Amino acid sequence: QPAAGAGNASDCLLCPAGTFSTELARTNLSDCVPCPAGTYSDMLGRSYECDPCGAGTYSDTTGASNASTCTPCPAGTYTDTFANGLDSLSLCDLCAAGTYSNATGQNSDTTCQECAPGTYQPVQGAGAVSDCRGCPGGSKQPLRGQTSESDCVPCALGSYAAPRATACTACPAGTFSNTPNASSDAACEV
Repeated sequence: QPAAGAGNASDCLLCPAGTFSTELARTNLSDCVPCPAGTYSDMLGRSYECDPCGAGTYSDTTGASNASTCTPCPAGTYTDTFANGLDSLSLCDLCAAGTYSNATGQNSDTTCQECAPGTYQPVQGAGAVSDCRGCPGGSKQPLRGQTSESDCVPCALGSYAAPRATACTACPAGTFSNTPNASSDAACEV
């Protein structure tokens, strides 16, 4: 209410969208408090705290007047189901090493998929299946969600494996190979 002696409630001015005030009898627009980062208000005259951005999103904008400022956490990240009102990208949790997620705005680590057998992924926050690195030829890796190239086990002499293999293949009957880490049957000799 900017003017002293205003006659009724319709003479009171409402706090604009993006702000709120829990106090009565305020006299200045500066008494309207901007919505903190991680929240927004799309209504005039809000008399209670602003709405939080939903799980899987964040906003670093202060005084936001609509939910469009709530940005989905990027691929390779997620938030907890009940994590509302995040005010920074850094609060989006990273998918663990050995996993990836190509989806944005996720609210559970269950969206982080394990890399397939024959691959490994050493960093947190991978945003695509292509971030899963293939084990080199001449090695095998039969498990999901591995995190290091050292998880790729070299093939024994007398066997071979192509890149991204889950198992080594024995040389055909009547042949042998003394080549360590053989990547094809060309290493098998008569």
